[in-house]
Amino acid sequence: MWFGGAVKVDQKVEITDQQSAQAWLDTQDHQTQVWFAARCALRALPGLGSWEEATSNGLAVLTLRSALVSAATATCPAAELHGLANAAANAFFAGAAFSGAPPVARSTVAATRAATRSATNSTAATTGASVAFSATDVAAINSAVEFSAASTAAAASAAVRSTATFDSNLPGNWEALWPKVAQPDGLKTGWETLKAQWDADDADWSFWVEWYEAILNGTPMPWDLTHRIALEITDAEWKAGQIVVAGRIAEIIQSYKTNVGPRLVLNSDGLWDVEDDVAVPEEPMSFAISQVEINLVAALSAGNGLSETSGETILIRSACTTYRGQASVVATCFWNACMALQRNIGDVYPDDAALIGLQNVLYTSVEELCAQDTLIRDRIAKLAALETRRMPTPSEKEDLKAVPEAMKKDLTEDAFRQLSDAVETVVNEDKPPKVWRARLVNWLTTLGQGIDKGQKHEKRATWLLKLGRKIAGWFFEMDEQ
Repeated sequence: MWFGGAVKVDQKVEITDQQSAQAWLDTQDHQTQVWFAARCALRALPGLGSWEEATSNGLAVLTLRSALVSAATATCPAAELHGLANAAANAFFAGAAFSGAPPVARSTVAATRAATRSATNSTAATTGASVAFSATDVAAINSAVEFSAASTAAAASAAVRSTATFDSNLPGNWEALWPKVAQPDGLKTGWETLKAQWDADDADWSFWVEWYEAILNGTPMPWDLTHRIALEITDAEWKAGQIVVAGRIAEIIQSYKTNVGPRLVLNSDGLWDVEDDVAVPEEPMSFAISQVEINLVAALSAGNGLSETSGETILIRSACTTYRGQASVVATCFWNACMALQRNIGDVYPDDAALIGLQNVLYTSVEELCAQDTLIRDRIAKLAALETRRMPTPSEKEDLKAVPEAMKKDLTEDAFRQLSDAVETVVNEDKPPKVWRARLVNWLTTLGQGIDKGQKHEKRATWLLKLGRKIAGWFFEMDEQ
């Protein structure tokens, strides 16, 4: 994709002022203009630290929202552009409300508002991006005066022009925000001051520290996660403040990390359905499954303790039969079974050649399926990254038993069947497979939030959201509810 890497240009561009920035921007497409504006605004963002009230009066969260939405718009696939443009329009806030802020913070607000305006529509993009550059230059100069020394202001301005020149010659890059020069001391101090404000605040700001410093250092968080945060948090939730925003971000991150298979989505009839899985050609799919089936039969007949009731066997059988047409489900089940055998051979089972052969063919089959589509590889990576904190409790299992019937009228037949299968697997096994625990966390979170948005305060929504938060504790550290 465009945002995955930079495209080099042959001719050297030099950005020396707002006019030269605008001249270059006039030759670029809309998304490049938004990208340039977003990177400028992100450089200016630490200037918020110059105002001790930036966190307490809501300026920080509004500015962060603008910066995040601008960055998301700059990196999104074409299909998401319209939705993110709407999100950018909602993120555009009245800077006049914070007219009491010192010059550095006002320059930061001007830069992020200009970047948001650039993301909102293509007609304003060139001007918005050039204003974002100019405001960032002013923020760097003012931060030198505020936090460092007036004598460093010229160097701070030169650093802004240098980074803008670097970007204009490598459009689309997400290397470090200050790739060839040091971050100006004033902005560096501003960032530390802003983090100190957040440490003293009642809300949890840890996501924003991680998100910003990842971009600052040239290692952004996955952009599809940033896109989800930009699109899924409502305008009312943003305006409610950081405590509410932090809670929603935590839910989105949990949903993102547990997205290890086809999601539940609303269809045109208003019912929740399981989305279509990755399409994989029949030949590699059938070959991978047949190789696993052959080796499973051999392992079951080898007298090594593996049986039809073993967790690994049940998982493999379901992948090869019930979910044979869902490539990423097959791959994640095979991976889960492979990891279980890796743990259990030499402990639960002997060092048996047939078991080792089954483990090896599961691994190679997963690799073959991952080679068919990057989404399969992504889901395997997410499943591998999930760390089990605890197993389901008896009370959670009792609550889970009621979920399929409670949701039946809102589900398609296929979604009801798959949800019932997942619940049955988790309820009936002492140590249920990670893949099915992850999918249940993801699906219950989706259903609870979906019903809550459509029918506020419905008892089922409250119950599902509470249960979803409880079982998220299988993988995530959760506050006591």
